[in-house]
Amino acid sequence: MRYLLLLCMFMPASLFAQKTFQLELYKHVLKLTDDKSYITFFHDYQPKNEITPALTNEESGDIIIEGNLSPVMGIIRPDSTRSDFFQRLRISVPVNINIRLTNGDSSPMTPPSNQVGFKLDYALFSKCEPLNTSPLFFLTSEVRHYSNGQGPGSLFQGDATGNRNDYAAGDFSTNYLRNALTYSQFIGSQKKNLISARAFYQRDFHLNDVLQFLPIQNGRYGKNRLGFVATYEIFSNILANQMHQLFPVLAKDESRYALSPIIETEIINIMDNAITEETLSIRVRVILGFDALNGFGLLYQYYQGRDYLNIRYDLPIKYHSIGLHFRPF
Repeated sequence: MRYLLLLCMFMPASLFAQKTFQLELYKHVLKLTDDKSYITFFHDYQPKNEITPALTNEESGDIIIEGNLSPVMGIIRPDSTRSDFFQRLRISVPVNINIRLTNGDSSPMTPPSNQVGFKLDYALFSKCEPLNTSPLFFLTSEVRHYSNGQGPGSLFQGDATGNRNDYAAGDFSTNYLRNALTYSQFIGSQKKNLISARAFYQRDFHLNDVLQFLPIQNGRYGKNRLGFVATYEIFSNILANQMHQLFPVLAKDESRYALSPIIETEIINIMDNAITEETLSIRVRVILGFDALNGFGLLYQYYQGRDYLNIRYDLPIKYHSIGLHFRPF
């Protein structure tokens, strides 16, 4: 806070300095809202329903590794040297690949989740209010294709009911549009903690024979979702390096190896017909990442709800996992 006050007092371009600081905050929160990349090694996977016939891939101790790779390729990035409109705008191509490796002999890798799309973020900056007290808001709209690359057929033929998905080779495909509003603000007496909250609505849809919402998923997967994500980050060294580079006389790099613990809670509810009675999912992540290593560190994840790995959407689970968090670039 004192750095901003000094900037306002002694720099004629204080508005630029403030805007630059808020721009760096905006870019930081964008990273928080992007999909997380991680690899987990310790798992406790517990299906809530009895699986018939039983498969080793669904037994709790048989997941060896789960990996989630989520690079975001920027087309237009927020930049302080550009006009006001382009300082607020980010257009990107998000990619998400999620795989599980098991100790099953016949099919050690479950069908991967593959997502790709376009994403637009637009910040609602405040030009007049002091940046250390005014919240940051931005809008997000993204469209994605989500599938697992399997051949035709989604149901498991060996199931007596004929209503269970084929977790080893079942086909899955959908497209969705997600619109969100994100709020973020520093809190606490010293403004060293950062909170963010995001609410979104998601609509799944069919586009054509290539970008499908499979007919078998009607009344089973659900097409309308409401979600809420809350993130809390302990502000140990956030933006310190950026401020040091911009204003080396006024800013100091307090600790290059500071940890920034992040606690994230995500709640998603399916609003229409689904194959399971359990339409609410809850995910809690705790990340202990090093600032100087671009967020690399430890990750703990708890998930309860329908399995989030594509064709397994008809299987309610409880899932604990521990591993490493990282940012691809």
